[in-house]
Amino acid sequence: MAHGPLLSVGGNSAAVLVGHLAGNMHSRWGGLRGGYAPGMEGETPGRNRDAEFGESDRTADELQAVWEGGWTVFLDALDHLRSADLTGTLTIRGEAHTVLEATQRQVAHYSGHVYQLVLLVKTLRGADWQTLSIPRGGSAAYNARLVAERRG
Repeated sequence: MAHGPLLSVGGNSAAVLVGHLAGNMHSRWGGLRGGYAPGMEGETPGRNRDAEFGESDRTADELQAVWEGGWTVFLDALDHLRSADLTGTLTIRGEAHTVLEATQRQVAHYSGHVYQLVLLVKTLRGADWQTLSIPRGGSAAYNARLVAERRG
């Protein structure tokens, strides 16, 4: 069952993107939730990445829980990293990265998929879309408000 229309043939629905992001976050960061240890692998052996791209019949509430669960794992792992851990080695599918490189790699990956979600939802919502940042034509008012707040 597809959750919403797709923008292109072979494209991913919002539900698929959410499932893939959460699957990736659990796989990459689940082992780091308790902190870093040398020799860690950033790919869970039992992960079925291909299955993440199949449509599911998850409800909106279930998708929200999957989304929040993935981010919780990722952010919890980051909270447990110490400065010294960032130069440690973490492998992803056998490819060595420093923990910092792995983090940067994943943040770039996640932001790409989040922008896909934003584009998908913005396109589907049309005129009902509410901007996530400064509305068009609103930059001057936004900047003036910031200046006024700083002057306090």
